Amino acid sequence: MGHPYGRLPENLALCRVPVFRPVAVKLLRLLGNQDASVLEVSQLLKSDPGFSTEMLTMANSAAHGRSHRIHTIERAVVLLGLERTRSLATKTALEGMIRGLGGSPTIRNCWGHSVATALIARWLAPFYRLHPDLAYTTGLMHDIGRLGLLAVEPK
Repeated sequence: MGHPYGRLPENLALCRVPVFRPVAVKLLRLLGNQDASVLEVSQLLKSDPGFSTEMLTMANSAAHGRSHRIHTIERAVVLLGLERTRSLATKTALEGMIRGLGGSPTIRNCWGHSVATALIARWLAPFYRLHPDLAYTTGLMHDIGRLGLLAVEPK
């Protein structure tokens, strides 16, 4: 007996949706575990230069008001915390996916909307007694399905 809707096309359009880098998937899985350690997260981050660079850049940003530079991934993870590390990993993974989709104005607008929603969610989080970085991650991911649909039908 075949598929209930007839034969599926051999080259499904959804196969064009870029996937998260393997390190991103492992990192998000690890950070979803309540027992994740800074050492485990740091080791995984070190295996991907892109994530390492993002972490160090964030840890050394003016927003953290540090008088001295952070030079190790371990210190960056400790400074930022596991929840902010999860938010950063999600953002970095999604940005890679967006680059893989191409630079159409529709995709850029969708991504801009997701980032704006994430920033608003982070701002609103304390009013609802939510962790700001968890709210940010949720806001960033809220339109992931739309990005998949844009990959299939960009127009």
